[in-house]
Amino acid sequence: MKGILPAVMGLILMGAVVGPQAEAQGVGIDIRKGNKSISIRTGDSARSDRNFRDNSRRQRDRDAVRDRDTCDDQPRGRYEIRRTRVWVPGRFVDVHRKVWIPGQFKTRRVAHYDHCGNVRYHTETYYVRGHYETVCEQKWVEGHYDIREERVFVPYRDTECEDRGGCR
Repeated sequence: MKGILPAVMGLILMGAVVGPQAEAQGVGIDIRKGNKSISIRTGDSARSDRNFRDNSRRQRDRDAVRDRDTCDDQPRGRYEIRRTRVWVPGRFVDVHRKVWIPGQFKTRRVAHYDHCGNVRYHTETYYVRGHYETVCEQKWVEGHYDIREERVFVPYRDTECEDRGGCR
């Protein structure tokens, strides 16, 4: 790739000097080394190359649509959204709610050890500020009917094909 860089710089310099003549005539240069390549096009050459790529892409898209439309192994039909009424049996549901716990005083027994290893106990009183706690409860939900939507493939009937101009 080191040898390509000076060549590209030379081409850029040449393009700056010979730009107007190259624009009128159209110049194309391809440099390849191994599996790497650089292509530089100016003038009519670049326009014709771009038009060729655009036209071939359009033709490829047209061919893909034509092949998709004439493919015989695909079933003929359409998709519909069907709504069905379904019984949902009763069940327990977890309900989470926040409960305010007011501030309160609490006491606890604390052990202190002296330098000889003797234990002395005393009680401490402290205050716990008010806060919210999340409580989980189970609530029974009665059984009910629910509307479900499904996407269903519906094949064409012969009358539908005739209305559309016949099946292929």
